[in-house]
Amino acid sequence: MNQFKEKMELKNSLSEESLFESFSTYCIISKLMDNDFSYDDIDNMIIDGGNDGGIDTVGFLINGEFINNKQELDDILANKNQKLNILMILIQSKISPKFEGSKMRTFGDGISDILKEKPSLIQNNELKEKWEMTNEIINNFSSSVNEFKGRAYYVTTGKWFQEDKNLKSKISNIKSEIDNLNVFDNFEFKPIDASQLREYFKESNSKVKKQINFDKKVVIPDVSGVKDGWLGFLNGKELIKLIVDDNGDLRRSLFYDNVRDFQGETKTNNAIKETINSDNPEDMSILNNGITIVADNAKTVRSDLVLENYQIVNGCQTSYVMYQNRDKINENSNIYVPVKIIVPTSPSISTKITISNNRQTAVKEESLLALTEVQKELESYFNTFKDDKNKRLFYERRSNQYNSSEGLEKVRIVPMAIALRSYSSMFLGIPHYASRYYGRLYKDFSEKVFDIKNPKIAFYTSSYALYKYNFYIRNSIFERKYAKFKYFILFMINFYITGNIKKPSSSKETERECNKINKILWDNERCKNLMQKMIDIIDKVAGSNINSNELTSKKYFSDDLIEEIKKVKEKQHN
Repeated sequence: MNQFKEKMELKNSLSEESLFESFSTYCIISKLMDNDFSYDDIDNMIIDGGNDGGIDTVGFLINGEFINNKQELDDILANKNQKLNILMILIQSKISPKFEGSKMRTFGDGISDILKEKPSLIQNNELKEKWEMTNEIINNFSSSVNEFKGRAYYVTTGKWFQEDKNLKSKISNIKSEIDNLNVFDNFEFKPIDASQLREYFKESNSKVKKQINFDKKVVIPDVSGVKDGWLGFLNGKELIKLIVDDNGDLRRSLFYDNVRDFQGETKTNNAIKETINSDNPEDMSILNNGITIVADNAKTVRSDLVLENYQIVNGCQTSYVMYQNRDKINENSNIYVPVKIIVPTSPSISTKITISNNRQTAVKEESLLALTEVQKELESYFNTFKDDKNKRLFYERRSNQYNSSEGLEKVRIVPMAIALRSYSSMFLGIPHYASRYYGRLYKDFSEKVFDIKNPKIAFYTSSYALYKYNFYIRNSIFERKYAKFKYFILFMINFYITGNIKKPSSSKETERECNKINKILWDNERCKNLMQKMIDIIDKVAGSNINSNELTSKKYFSDDLIEEIKKVKEKQHN
């Protein structure tokens, strides 16, 4: 676990049990998500303290995104245009040389209890919110939910023996009990031992690689900036291989970040579905516009192609619909899709391919620019700090961009989602909005945030402030109960230091103020003291509502914090 500690910048303040819980969750979530997640996702899943129902981790993966709290769930359920595919993840981790039936039974009882309308076990605040989310999903099943699956992982440092009939019987009994509750469409219980956990961690540091049969293809002509390329028709079964993981789940990280998220039951998507399920599904090859795949590397093996670190830059809708109809596709060998596979020589060529292939779709031109030029500039700006171990952060403009980079701490990687939340909180003054469902935040504010005119230093400053706060939470310098206020901390720091709720209209003024904030953030003691002062203000304003799961979604809470900061600063001046 030493590599994990370095990757997550975890100090020795964590107990061995807490470290193993985080490590287990990281490895399992990494396996599920192709390493396309943040430490925030893990932190939001862990059930800390007593009265945890015998469960260490509870997470909800909805349409490929982690939904971390009830407010986010409310937002996504409010969108009636799409049906939700939900995976509930439950983990229990034990440092033990063996699998113990009694402890597995306790885990099973905890799972059963959280699925009940009226639980009998005492719940702490974190577990209670997960129970409330579960109930809300169940209550919206007919109107919003397409599929609700459950997957439980019981993890130990011991060895799993497949032939142990007693333990297998325990698992079978737990599964039967869960199935009888009629909550999940499908429920799995997976025992994970030390060797499997090590394998998961090893995979988290490697690139995605898949081998497919692509016999109906031709090589594209020589093109400047393109190392290899093929055009052809890919069998539907082979496409499914490309887009699912070992568990059969969709690899959402393969789709170019937020350019074309799945749009649900649109006219076009329904037409694709109808073709697949018609008497002539082979029409897909002439009716579908096709899929474009960009890969870091590819090599031919007879009629096969081995793709490494690939991404689908056009064809998200087709891929999602085919995944939803995968059973039908796997039954039919005559379904083909037009496919273009390109191995560019540089990221700039990849960007051109992405823009070109999406111009003819419903993607706004501004969105394409925001996800190309601005993202490139942010990556370059963040790289100006890479030689200073204290100040460095790495901007990730493509999923898993830094996956195999050695000596790079994952917690210092800033994906676009984190940058959007951080910037919106610190420089748009909307921490209550940033704390909610990311899809809604992206839709409403991405164009304003990723405006080419916005100074790049503001993205770095807000991201670095979040990194520091998460560091203190992760290492128990601040209590975990304050983790949910992270975006409010950014908002408060900006106002406390500069007196501004939003960034100045002048770029020079913004840079000046960011430099002022950075000087404090880069000084560990000053930064810690400042953030502790902000926590004290939160304590005072929140009062008895400090454990409320709804407080962070309320604008009045932001307003009250500002008023209290004004009082604190006034006292300092007197």
